[in-house]
Amino acid sequence: MERRSYQRVKACLPLKVRVLSPQQVEEAKRACDILSACSSLSQLEEVIERSDLPLPLVEILTAMSKKLDLVLSLLTSGEDFTRMIREETKEVEISGSGLTLPSPPPLPAGTTLNVS
Repeated sequence: MERRSYQRVKACLPLKVRVLSPQQVEEAKRACDILSACSSLSQLEEVIERSDLPLPLVEILTAMSKKLDLVLSLLTSGEDFTRMIREETKEVEISGSGLTLPSPPPLPAGTTLNVS
């Protein structure tokens, strides 16, 4: 029998966490469906522009995609990523089963969060 093992890693990341309203959760689900259907930035931009998403959300998703591409290119280029971090950081635990965040006060199970 093969057993999986997960490693827990503590990391300090620049994070902002907020609880999403039910409407924001639905918009996020629609946005995630669009993002998962695309394999490239140009394809993503085409799909987003043809979608029925609100224009401000389209602009945010496009900007996020470009920023993610920039971060990935910096990480793979060997530059020191820590020099880019200028915000306050929070300690989190990352594992194969999820992300543990500091959360005072405790949140009810099933609460959807925006982590940025």
